[in-house]
Amino acid sequence: MPEQENGTNDIAKIKKRRKIRKIIYLALLGFLLMYVPVILLASNGARAELAIIGSGSISDSVKAEGLVLKEELVFTLPFDGVFTKEASEGERVPAGYKIASVVETIYEVKFREMEELADEILSRKKSGDINSGIFTRDLKLIEDRIRGKVREMAVIVSTGSLAGIAEIQEELEAYSADRDAIISGSSTEDAYTGDLENRYNLLRQSLADKMVEVYTDRPGYISYATDGLEGIYAPGTVAAFTVPELKAAIKNTGGAAQAKEPESAFARLVTGNFYTLAFVLDEKDADKLKARGSATIIIGDMGIEFRVDDIEYGDEDEGKVCVFMKTNKKLGELASARKIEAEIIFYKYTGLMVPVKSLLNMDAYPIREVEIAKVKDNWIKFITVDVVASNGSYAIISSPDGELSLYDSYAVRPKKVVEGQVVK
Repeated sequence: MPEQENGTNDIAKIKKRRKIRKIIYLALLGFLLMYVPVILLASNGARAELAIIGSGSISDSVKAEGLVLKEELVFTLPFDGVFTKEASEGERVPAGYKIASVVETIYEVKFREMEELADEILSRKKSGDINSGIFTRDLKLIEDRIRGKVREMAVIVSTGSLAGIAEIQEELEAYSADRDAIISGSSTEDAYTGDLENRYNLLRQSLADKMVEVYTDRPGYISYATDGLEGIYAPGTVAAFTVPELKAAIKNTGGAAQAKEPESAFARLVTGNFYTLAFVLDEKDADKLKARGSATIIIGDMGIEFRVDDIEYGDEDEGKVCVFMKTNKKLGELASARKIEAEIIFYKYTGLMVPVKSLLNMDAYPIREVEIAKVKDNWIKFITVDVVASNGSYAIISSPDGELSLYDSYAVRPKKVVEGQVVK
């Protein structure tokens, strides 16, 4: 029996030693699994893909055709004849400003010759070859502007108000100074230019009783491009259009369906200080405008860009919405425009841009803080960032603590690195 008991004790001791070795083995294995990867990473045992933070832009926009709606006054020729433009296209002119001189068609040859002489005299004046200083286009335009300002002042005074008088007086003094400078600089005699002036004066005198000058009776932006739609597509009229009506108006403008222009119409004056841009947008795009309250408009073919903050909404039908944007920007450039192709930008953010895949917790934003694995002094450091905008592939970010700057390095795949990892 004693021998049997001793054998049993030996077996128990062997099992106990095996159990102890197994526990030690498992402990060592756990240690290796937990700490060796960290040691390997810290010693650059795992490589990290690095990149440099750059700058970029993310925007959300839609392209759409639209109408430019405005209050307009049409000018017609007083008789069958030809005219010369006295203002530039899109120029803002005051009340009482001469916009054209008209003569009967039978005098067109003399009229055009007079214009050519005036242009040549002006060219010689500007090139320094000049002249006895009798007439140039500069003086003519300045005199017209002086007369217009005097009329404008008279209208204001007649209303019993003195508002704006000081500003008009300053403009008159500036015009007078320009006129005196031209006249005082015209002291040298030039025989050829003198002949041109004599011919011009003779032609002008011969046409004096055959010319009619056309003046504005109110201020506005002048355009010599008429299309027969003046007064038809005005802001107050189009605001009541249904979605189908506005779509048809946009589609047909500029085509054969537009109204017939009177043959005698030669210019239009855009009155008021605002235009309205009319579009038909998808409901989801209209909702973006409603949420933001403003947008940036880019008219690419005209090379102009401006912001609108006054937006109204009209008829809704089958997922489409009439949208009306009131603006006082780029009025001169749009004086002759009727139909436009525009890009409506809901938002555009520019700043530090990185791939979305380089942001940790981006899939849970904004519930969880988003981090980026910044490389500082060859060490990985996770810092919190704000996501300004994202398009799914890239994000514009900022650092609330100012820890992130342009050209900083970062790990492209933050899940493959750890805090404190050494990278080179």
